[in-house]
Amino acid sequence: MSPMPSQHTAFGAAATLGALLFSGCVLTTTDRNQCRDNLECRDAFGLGATCNADGFCVSEAIDPRCTKTFPDDLLASDERRRFYKDYVVVGSIMQREVALFEKFELSAELAFSRANQSGGVDGRRFGVVYCSADAGYDDGLEAGGEAAAAMAGYLADTMSVPAIFGPATSAETESAFLALEGKNVLLVSPSATSPDLTPIDNPEPSDENPGLLWRTAPPDSFQGEAIAVDMRAPGAGREVAVDTVVVIHIDDTYGNALYQAFASSFESRGGTAISRPFVPNNASQPGARLDEVVPQVGLAGGFDEVLFISSSIDDIVGFLNTSAEFAGYDGKGIFLAEAAASDDVLNVADATRFPQVRGSRPRARDRDSDLVYANFLSAYSFAYKEDADGQVFTANSYDAGWLIAFGVSWALINEGSLDGTSIARGLRRLSSGPTVNLDGEGWATMLESFGNGESININGASGSLDYDNSTEETATEVEIWTISAENEIDVVDLFEP
Repeated sequence: MSPMPSQHTAFGAAATLGALLFSGCVLTTTDRNQCRDNLECRDAFGLGATCNADGFCVSEAIDPRCTKTFPDDLLASDERRRFYKDYVVVGSIMQREVALFEKFELSAELAFSRANQSGGVDGRRFGVVYCSADAGYDDGLEAGGEAAAAMAGYLADTMSVPAIFGPATSAETESAFLALEGKNVLLVSPSATSPDLTPIDNPEPSDENPGLLWRTAPPDSFQGEAIAVDMRAPGAGREVAVDTVVVIHIDDTYGNALYQAFASSFESRGGTAISRPFVPNNASQPGARLDEVVPQVGLAGGFDEVLFISSSIDDIVGFLNTSAEFAGYDGKGIFLAEAAASDDVLNVADATRFPQVRGSRPRARDRDSDLVYANFLSAYSFAYKEDADGQVFTANSYDAGWLIAFGVSWALINEGSLDGTSIARGLRRLSSGPTVNLDGEGWATMLESFGNGESININGASGSLDYDNSTEETATEVEIWTISAENEIDVVDLFEP
């Protein structure tokens, strides 16, 4: 390794660094801070220090999408960056203008905060750089997949993070993961459920060569089957079988894959599924807009039920509001996927169609019978002064934060390196052995077991995360729900894989 200069000479004076760091300039100095890669600069001088093409450490401007951090002052100044340089800093990518997705960030941060309160690992605590995939930035990036891909590259290349929490949607997760190719960064999504994400990662993961795309929510393969069975087998509030379904689905990785999983199972049971893909109303891509497809389906008729598939709250609310205006939906069944089981939908959408709605989601936890989930809700309420109960995928987000923290712990204790691969090897050690709860109480047990080179079996706020190491995916029960007269979710049936 090339010798690095002292902390006092690196980058010049702190005031100069702070001014340049936040002005958008790249700092160059007469100090010859030689380096071979970004990690050398990051380890010596903190976040935002990179190795330029000439082999010298410089400070890059902080991207305007990534100014939110945990702790709050992680990037505040030269002095604070030096203070936090031994923290394990991970990234996050989320469209936080979506209220539910902002709760995902808060849930994951709660896990990192509790890990820090438990002492971290080997004296190292956790920090997070949060990057936005929203619209509204003057950088020419389209919200969603394009922004997520750009931020994944930024977090890997400029911030040198070994792992990223998020994104929320399957399409954004696919874009971000593909942008990370060759960068050895782990991606953990709490809510990307498309089965089409499975083949883009390592098809034959192993301890030596683990996959780098992990999820704390199971893929939708079983959910599609559960929806089909619910429609074709009367019961739990259904009086007759459904014969013909129009599937209005977002034309992306998530919507197309869940449609295919449903249609294959539904048609094998004698039903007819009609695909009507759409693109969001504000999308730049070609295709039929949502506000075109919903009226067309309502006017055409000829169906028993509509299955609507999108992970966007705006899309779900838009569908419910628009369908309320067309008599063709009167008396028809309306089936919604998991993202609709949220207060962000129930408190905003036109309630006209609520009595016709059934929906599906991964089984929600019961605060009265599930200790880890109850502890999560209590900690969330104490930290943020609001209740996360019933907010879909918030528990999965909490678990995703812990998953990253546990994987980092394995890497630091056993691997002698900290990168996506070494962290992922740790994730493969979480599904056998003594049960450890994903909370502050389980932290010491995890450290002791990992210190002995032993695996553990984690139990999270979202349930028992029994990963199959041949696929590095998990499975869970699927609930069927309706909306009560009080506009609350009522679970009416449960399907087990």
